[in-house]
Amino acid sequence: MPGGSQVSQRLARSQMRRAGREQVVIEDGSRPVCSFGVTAGRGSCLLTDTALGVGIGRLTAYAYPNNGSLTAAASAIIARMRHRGLIVDAFKATGVSLRRDILAFEDSGARRTMIFTDLGIITTTAKCGPALTRTMLTDMALGLPDVIVFELGDGLLGTYGVESILRQPDIKAALSAVVLSANDPVAAWGGVKLLRERFGIEPCAVTGPATDNQVGVEIIREQMNVEAFNAISHPADLGDHIIDKLGLRNVRESKVVGE
Repeated sequence: MPGGSQVSQRLARSQMRRAGREQVVIEDGSRPVCSFGVTAGRGSCLLTDTALGVGIGRLTAYAYPNNGSLTAAASAIIARMRHRGLIVDAFKATGVSLRRDILAFEDSGARRTMIFTDLGIITTTAKCGPALTRTMLTDMALGLPDVIVFELGDGLLGTYGVESILRQPDIKAALSAVVLSANDPVAAWGGVKLLRERFGIEPCAVTGPATDNQVGVEIIREQMNVEAFNAISHPADLGDHIIDKLGLRNVRESKVVGE
């Protein structure tokens, strides 16, 4: 995890029974960094709004508009990473509460998935978004995957909490790649501009309906200086680009017989 690789951390896991449910506390030395309830179906959670405390190789976030292209893009990238031998965990941090989205992640090869409703949150907001994201990141990182993929549903200017999450220095520092999903070239231009100027984030790539044709792809590449790939027609190219940007080692070659 960028920002966490420079800190040597000792993690301890302790389990206790409270009020008939199992409570898991993750500690960095003696300082709790995250706690969450574990119940049948993982239906409740105690969110702690503290700094991320678990190291992991790479985190990849996918954003933003609330349309089907977002989950499709994340699923395509997960599938490509799995094809190349990477262990991928994934979760959905904000947006519409649809379990089918994380089931799509599982169908694509994600080893483990979560969604904010697992933690007792029905609708995400700017108030709970950062704590939710920290909690799920910390929990996922305990499994030591090669990559954690998470979806930030809704939009950069929406009300589900994406903006508040991206404004958190510790969460932003943990991101290795951010992929923008845009409806059209104008949305892509505005999204890239917001990421750069408001959040100080350089997007790794643009996908979504804006890349449905070659004209849109060329506009994004030439006018925004950002790579663009369509997740439906060129899923392997999108996934390979992300893997290359992450600098992941010990992965299979990008091209194999039959592709």
